[in-house]
Amino acid sequence: MKDFKKLREQSIRQQHRHNEGYSVGDRVMNAISGEKGTIHRTGVNYVICVTEGGEMFRAWVKDIRTINRS
Repeated sequence: MKDFKKLREQSIRQQHRHNEGYSVGDRVMNAISGEKGTIHRTGVNYVICVTEGGEMFRAWVKDIRTINRS
């Protein structure tokens, strides 16, 4: 039986492939490195983000989390 983490990762990848997940302009945080930025471009299973300082970073879709705007 698959564990919850694997099922979650599969669900996120499937949503992303069907354009139901992250999109350009979304604010996200990389859960691994803690970097925060705005999505600049999306790939098959990754996103490229730009930080407020203008630096770019790439992150796997499974490793990013949406930042709530409050």
